[in-house]
Amino acid sequence: MGDQLTIDRLRYSLRHHGALKTLSRAILGLAHWIEGAVFDYRLGTDTNTIVTLDRLKGIVSKNRRYGVRYQPSHPRAIRRLISKIAVRYQEYAFIDFGSEKGRAILVAAEYPFQKIIGVDFSPELQAIAAANIGRACPHRNIELVLSDAADYVLPDVPAVLFFFNPFHHAVMEDVLQSIKASLERAPRDLWAIYYNPMLRYLFDEKPFLKLLVQQEHFALYRNRASL
Repeated sequence: MGDQLTIDRLRYSLRHHGALKTLSRAILGLAHWIEGAVFDYRLGTDTNTIVTLDRLKGIVSKNRRYGVRYQPSHPRAIRRLISKIAVRYQEYAFIDFGSEKGRAILVAAEYPFQKIIGVDFSPELQAIAAANIGRACPHRNIELVLSDAADYVLPDVPAVLFFFNPFHHAVMEDVLQSIKASLERAPRDLWAIYYNPMLRYLFDEKPFLKLLVQQEHFALYRNRASL
């Protein structure tokens, strides 16, 4: 299944982007894979393998069809994004929506966040994330929440929210509405890092969010009440 998916993606890229751009993307992909492999080797973790949803068992969420495959984010990119947030990390939680194997959590653990939370609906991926955390940063204040992101209720603390294109439109809209309700219930400072922002328009149309930084591969938001 995975090999056929790779072949199909290669054919699509050759057809729509040509050989030169396809080669450039392949080289970049290899560089990212090497970066991830070094990251795992250094920490003794397992975060570098892509996993499609059809291979995962035990997911009972009604929103399973709106999920996306597990594909690891890039450690250096996560660090750059977190560093753009000029706050006292000790006063903020870091919450990863679609935390999967926990790579973003492991990178966030390099910073002195008050608490780190990973939300995911796959018990298999969360088991891997728990093992990774146990190897890399067992003494950090990290909580893994097995939940559909649409049902998760934010804690009433200042927070940095992290999204690596974790799900499709329907779930993202529900999550954003939940964030809005949380801010109305308990006004506080919230930031949102949206990496690979395929649904950025959903964030842009929410009046409670202000776009601060926009680049090709990410967008950074803050709730307007904090500005």
